Amino acid sequence: MSDIERSTMARVTWRLLPFLLLLYIVSWLDRVNVGFAKLQMNSDLGMSETAYGLGAGIFFIAYAVCEIPSNFLLVRFGARLWIARIMITWGLISAGMMFVQGETSFYVMRFLLGAAEAGFLPGIVYYLSQWFPRFHRARAVSWFMIGIPLSIVFGGPLSGWVMDRFDEYLGLHGWQWMYLVEGLPAALLGFVVLGAFAVRPEYLTWSETPPASSVFGTAGLIVLAFVGMESALTPSGEVHDPARTVPRAAALAMTGVVVLYVAVQLVAQGLLGPAIVNERAAPLAAGAGLAFGPLARTVMLVGASISMFGNLSASVLAAPRGVFALGRDGIGPRALASVHPVWHTPHVAIVVYALIALGLGVSGSVERLAVLTNLSSLLVYVGVALAAWALQKRDVRLQRDPFRLPGGPLIPLVTLAAVAAVIAAAVSGTEWMAVGAALVIASVAYGLRTRGAAST
Repeated sequence: MSDIERSTMARVTWRLLPFLLLLYIVSWLDRVNVGFAKLQMNSDLGMSETAYGLGAGIFFIAYAVCEIPSNFLLVRFGARLWIARIMITWGLISAGMMFVQGETSFYVMRFLLGAAEAGFLPGIVYYLSQWFPRFHRARAVSWFMIGIPLSIVFGGPLSGWVMDRFDEYLGLHGWQWMYLVEGLPAALLGFVVLGAFAVRPEYLTWSETPPASSVFGTAGLIVLAFVGMESALTPSGEVHDPARTVPRAAALAMTGVVVLYVAVQLVAQGLLGPAIVNERAAPLAAGAGLAFGPLARTVMLVGASISMFGNLSASVLAAPRGVFALGRDGIGPRALASVHPVWHTPHVAIVVYALIALGLGVSGSVERLAVLTNLSSLLVYVGVALAAWALQKRDVRLQRDPFRLPGGPLIPLVTLAAVAAVIAAAVSGTEWMAVGAALVIASVAYGLRTRGAAST
């Protein structure tokens, strides 16, 4: 074996087999979880052992009947598209098993699941044959088939834990949760398949370490993705054990946002490579167009437009409460607190807020407006960090428990240092002047209002 062949096969192996192995583990898990569901499903639905065994076997009848046609279609449409179709449909049907109500629906769903999954294993083997020569093919297939014992090793405890832990949660049986939890990942991975093999690894290599100024400057923009996480504190008085629940909810939300943004960046970078600098407006849509054609780009842009319209609509209906409060409390004109006589909405505040948003939108770029928003939020975070430090130094107590931060002043100090670095790298004098003017106007208005209230 030559050095070129060895390096090429190693690269192909690491590019394909780990992901294909994950797909097969999920596939086998969805195929055998019916055996674990039987522990609860029979008694809950009143099915006999014979009916349950027949339904379990119907899967393989549909699988055998549809397997050859499925592989003909795989060759016709291509492995990436057809394997993704198989995974999306079988994942949705597997999750749909949670809606089974009796023997007939059980038979129908098992037959559909077998038809949807048909051709997956032969299709993967055919796909591997296109990448691995005969000398290397047996080893590649053997690594792929390890997914069978791995799915049993991990699937048994997972299925048992889900059925036991979530039984009767939200009115659903444990077996229903098991089908949902183990079915949806297959559908999600199907969408990953659509783009995973279009990503070029050479576009994701780390060629050089960016300077700290670039890192903090970029952070000044993406902080916008995390603005609003503090709203988790708003309903904290209405949840059970807020000291435990609220921090976990905030941490989970922030982790989800980080994972989502990193995934979007990796996909866009992996598809476009150096050309990403020319697609700053909509890099993900450009990547979709490159991988799947102009229709995919259009779908992405339309979906993003609908999402933005929904977000703006919610903002226009919710955010004017602050404008309304300015008029109600006498800080702004009383007209801002007007309520429509028919719709009972703060219509003046909504219109004023919408006009302000429109003016900001047409007068500046997305980057400039994001920096302004983030600067305002970061200044608030500075106040929060200083307040947390002060509360701990003053030994403030709530229900006799002292306020304590892990590490003492370390967290506030790190926060202040990080905010200072981001502001120094991302904010220019123009942004400081705009935010400063807004603060001066707000302070003067508040001072006049408090002086007027004190005189009365």
